[in-house]
Amino acid sequence: QCWFAENLRTAVYANGDPIPGDLDAASWSASTSEGAQAVQGNDDANIADYGRLYNSHAMLDERNVCPTRWKVPSDAEWDALVSNVGENPGLKLKSSLFWNGTSSGTNEFDFDARPGGYRFSSGSYYGTGGLGDYWSTTTWRQFNSSNEAPSNSIGTVYAEHGFSIRCL
Repeated sequence: QCWFAENLRTAVYANGDPIPGDLDAASWSASTSEGAQAVQGNDDANIADYGRLYNSHAMLDERNVCPTRWKVPSDAEWDALVSNVGENPGLKLKSSLFWNGTSSGTNEFDFDARPGGYRFSSGSYYGTGGLGDYWSTTTWRQFNSSNEAPSNSIGTVYAEHGFSIRCL
């Protein structure tokens, strides 16, 4: 597998169409059928460290949120990554920087998972420094302070959340 070494930062689909962004909380919450992207805390200074957050509609859009020849990984591809890492995958995939307190990782595989947090479906932000949430095409993964990297169902609640993307 060949993964991006950082969180996706693009504000356009692979074909050049813009992904709506700069949405206030009410507009984010109302974007239930369109792709949208956001920057943690609406602060562009966070793009370099954490990339952008995308709702499930942007992540699944046929125009592809990832660059040409790259894609959003499936849950099976995430499972393969975690399996190949072996014991303590969260610890080994997490960045050694950016995490609150003592929850930093060892970044042994140069994956550099960062705690960019997420955006709730309500439009508010949460988790910067303590959570790194990533989309797969059918689920989402979370790196947290306990170094876990479990799979979670997208479900109806989480589909409108904004999570990071690592292209494969």
